[in-house]
Amino acid sequence: AAASGLPVICTDVGVARELVKSGETGFIVPGEPGEISKKIMELGDSVTRKDFGRTIQKRVENNFGWNKIMKDYLALYESL
Repeated sequence: AAASGLPVICTDVGVARELVKSGETGFIVPGEPGEISKKIMELGDSVTRKDFGRTIQKRVENNFGWNKIMKDYLALYESL
């Protein structure tokens, strides 16, 4: 979803800490239905949704895209 430019609503587990910046690329929320619902409603605003989407898409590409992966692998190989 993030790579496609969709903001993410998630709990604070796994890669979420690295990918989602709450209030910038989506929301990290506790697993409470009321809080999740509130954040879904906030993303109902098309300007917010598009801004978050562009930001998270860039974040995915810069930190998890193939260019970054290959750069990291090359650095690892060169260090050996």
